[in-house]
Amino acid sequence: MMKILAVAGLLGLATLANAAITVSLDSTAAVSGGTRFNYSIGYAANDSFKAGDFFVVTDFAGLVSGSNNQPAGWAFSTAAMGPLPGCCGSPGVDTAIPNLVWTYGGGSTINPAPGKAGSIAGFSAVLIYSKLVDGGFTSENTKSTNNTKQGSGGFIDVPGAATPEPATMGLMGGALLGLGLLARRRK
Repeated sequence: MMKILAVAGLLGLATLANAAITVSLDSTAAVSGGTRFNYSIGYAANDSFKAGDFFVVTDFAGLVSGSNNQPAGWAFSTAAMGPLPGCCGSPGVDTAIPNLVWTYGGGSTINPAPGKAGSIAGFSAVLIYSKLVDGGFTSENTKSTNNTKQGSGGFIDVPGAATPEPATMGLMGGALLGLGLLARRRK
């Protein structure tokens, strides 16, 4: 059984290694109202972007409305369900947490230099949270050698709400109990 799980895990890693698009969290920065998360995408030498190709950062908790940035030719939207927008599945999508969707709408195709992989930076959004939690991405772009759509998915860090530590919850519970006893004693 363990051998089967190990082989399945290696196949899963190989699939991600050959993914059409990979999304990277480049940096985070404290800004007024929250934390800016800066992402970039990488793609293989024979991949390209045509109008309608997209990528999604899933489970993006605490988005500050209107705080998104993207390169020229890309549009931004949010959606609460996955996989989006109609392709390729995504790891661990929670439909209660918004997903960030960047869609290419430019008039010309984006191709890397011949024989070289490409990357595009400048995708970002501000959130009220600064803690990193496990999230994911899903994407669809065009394979330029045969003009077919291809999808990929993978795991990436996203923002998440900080979970109180048990000691903090114990202190808070003790304080509430003490206040309750004090109020009862005063009656």
